[in-house]
Amino acid sequence: MNSAMISIKNLHKSYGAQEVLRNISLDVGSGEVVAIVGPSGSGKSTLLRCVNFLETFASGSITVGGEAIGYRESGGKRRLLEEREIDRQRAEIGMVFQKFNLFAHMTVTQNLIEAPVQVCHQKPDVARRYGLELLQKVGLEEKRDAYPEHLSGGQQQRVAIARALAMRPKVMLFDEPTSALDPESVGEVLNVIRQLAGEGMTMMIVTHEIGFAREVSDRLVFMDDGRLVEVGPPSEVIGNPQNERTRAFLSKVL
Repeated sequence: MNSAMISIKNLHKSYGAQEVLRNISLDVGSGEVVAIVGPSGSGKSTLLRCVNFLETFASGSITVGGEAIGYRESGGKRRLLEEREIDRQRAEIGMVFQKFNLFAHMTVTQNLIEAPVQVCHQKPDVARRYGLELLQKVGLEEKRDAYPEHLSGGQQQRVAIARALAMRPKVMLFDEPTSALDPESVGEVLNVIRQLAGEGMTMMIVTHEIGFAREVSDRLVFMDDGRLVEVGPPSEVIGNPQNERTRAFLSKVL
């Protein structure tokens, strides 16, 4: 594994008295794909949202590309970054959600160029050219002038992936990207993620598609009750789980 692109150290996150992440430590190497599986409520999505700082956290640290996310340590105290700094950091961390969250009043191309133009101050023609390249990558170049309501769920999700890539992120985070899709659309979206993995994109993928996780990931993480229960090569975690909780979970989903 190369040097860590994402480094999570002793991460704790609570909602009131409920601790949802318990002392999470995980490094993701540059170009590595880590898949995260586990039951609902185990903290998988919350972990991703902390990496992108859509959620604050009580203690611990997260770095992406060597830069501390969300906070700075100074004089032994932790200080929340200013919002513009947090926005800059988020712009370098692509995230794709279960729901596509496309702007309904914008065409596909307008969805892709909005953030690069408004946030990164790219020239519209430069952003448009790259956006069309990304649409070609996800197999939707012919939909560039369509509105989201005229796209299938799988097509909308592929546009959402292209929109995240339009910011040229350092890493990509996927939170159950296929959970709302029909079987045919699932395959289309997974093919795009598979292509990104082949190109060396650093990724963390929360998924219930165990077969896909086994195929595409370099390491598989099983989470339960806010903890990392088991981490290892997918063939080992799935084929020969060492923890009883992992075995119980896999017996229900395989």
